[in-house]
Amino acid sequence: MARFPEAVADITNWMSEGRLTLPEHVEHGIERFPDALIMLFTGGHMGKLLVAP
Repeated sequence: MARFPEAVADITNWMSEGRLTLPEHVEHGIERFPDALIMLFTGGHMGKLLVAP
């Protein structure tokens, strides 16, 4: 716990430098929303789950 602020600063720097990226799973089309919602609860995706129009 004592080093938590240090960890937050390091991770923030890595993200701003592009050294740490988070995966995104994008479903295209609003008609994919029901399937994306199911994936959200069943773990059928990796990283952030997005639905793009």
